[in-house]
Amino acid sequence: MYIHHFNYSIFCIVSEKSYFTSISPNDRKYGGSNNDTECLNSEKCIGKRCMDPCPGLCGIDAICKVIKHTMTCSCFKCYEGNPYIRCTPYLGLKRWMCKYFGI
Repeated sequence: MYIHHFNYSIFCIVSEKSYFTSISPNDRKYGGSNNDTECLNSEKCIGKRCMDPCPGLCGIDAICKVIKHTMTCSCFKCYEGNPYIRCTPYLGLKRWMCKYFGI
């Protein structure tokens, strides 16, 4: 997203799949032009651009989800650990239960 000032309005150009929006520079609700609400729910405003915040966020064998501009990492099914560092497969009975019963 980049900002273009024109006639005391701020136009935020997001991405091809997003939309144009115009807000007043004095509108406190939006906090200026750098706001997640100008992006898709699956994106976050980073450095004045609407972007997917997930690349590089999660650890090994983990997946990132973005819901309403908030990122969360979680381990793959049948894995455990710290999803921001590394997830490892369940071992022993726990692995068997997960594989066959989805527990």
